[in-house]
Amino acid sequence: MATTKIAWYRTIRIKLIAVIILVTSTILGMTGYLAYRYIDQREYAQLSELAEVSAMRLAHHLVIPMWNLDREQVSDLLAAEMQERRVAAIVIRDEDSSTLFAAKERARDGSVVESIGSVAGDFVVADMKVLRNDEEIGTVSVFVTPRFTDLELQNFGQGVVVTVVVLNILIFLVMMMMLGRLLINPIMMLAAGAERISTGDLNQKFDTTRRDELGYLATTFSKMQSSLRLAIRRLTKGR
Repeated sequence: MATTKIAWYRTIRIKLIAVIILVTSTILGMTGYLAYRYIDQREYAQLSELAEVSAMRLAHHLVIPMWNLDREQVSDLLAAEMQERRVAAIVIRDEDSSTLFAAKERARDGSVVESIGSVAGDFVVADMKVLRNDEEIGTVSVFVTPRFTDLELQNFGQGVVVTVVVLNILIFLVMMMMLGRLLINPIMMLAAGAERISTGDLNQKFDTTRRDELGYLATTFSKMQSSLRLAIRRLTKGR
């Protein structure tokens, strides 16, 4: 059969599956990208809100301890605020904004340790003045790390990629079976019947019961076969 000479990558089935996978991957990829951007913006907005709320809360509770120079109570307040794992460091300075009053930061193992007040890295920072009767007695700076947010976004991105890959594999398997049963096999049967007709066998049977394009094509082949029989019969009688 001539159809058996068609390379697998040129078959209608592979072309249709490739188009479907391309469209599906594009839609899922764009949807995943938009969702990623939305989550990214939302998470960073929440980090900014966390930093501001923490700084505001500390600025309120630090008034009396700073005024009384109660460094132990200040240290306890900082330790309590850093129970939130996303808070990476808190730095408190006197009213001149240069003299360090107290500072804590998170070590690599996650523990809270004393700090010299020099915090470097990629952080979301919120600064708040500590006021007593509208007089500035110091400033508090809260540093929030985006590390956990970045990890969550990374996991989300990996999840999208895995979803696209798994879905494409399922689409490939399902479409291979469905196209084979609904389209490719009927076409191959029609092609085989047409080839036998071309060799002179005019007694082929085609499935004309289908109510779709392939049924219409089978009916056309059957009519062509009947017309060839009639033409050959007339030619035979005319000799």
